[in-house]
Amino acid sequence: MVNQLIDYQTQLKALLTKIKEKEGFKSLNETGNALQKSLQNWDEKMIQRKSTAYDDVENFLNKFTPNHLYLINQT
Repeated sequence: MVNQLIDYQTQLKALLTKIKEKEGFKSLNETGNALQKSLQNWDEKMIQRKSTAYDDVENFLNKFTPNHLYLINQT
């Protein structure tokens, strides 16, 4: 679900770029930007996307998803 929502977030970002160029879509653009921000905040709470190597775990704290997967694995 997390990977699917990041795809939606990318699609929404591209759509908002196209809408921004056209006039008369101000309220749609504002609503889209609010949705984009909400999706981004949710994603940041669920998963850590800054880590690029195994030792980055020390630098960036794990979020909900890795901890949830760890619990499922342990049970």
